Amino acid sequence: MIPKKINKMSIEEQEVFLVKKLQELHIKESIYRRALAQVRGKHKLEVSDLERPDLLEMKDEVKAA
Repeated sequence: MIPKKINKMSIEEQEVFLVKKLQELHIKESIYRRALAQVRGKHKLEVSDLERPDLLEMKDEVKAA
């Protein structure tokens, strides 16, 4: 999600912000791709609480607040 303050950022700050978000999205995509490959390969997906992307995202949001 793009923050409201993006309009006040310089173009360099906007680029840094967007690159960071794109990198985070790429990491999430790779996690889900691997999980989907396991499921399609008929292997039950078993994920510990430490590896769950949704929990990691919630922890990151708490740290940012």
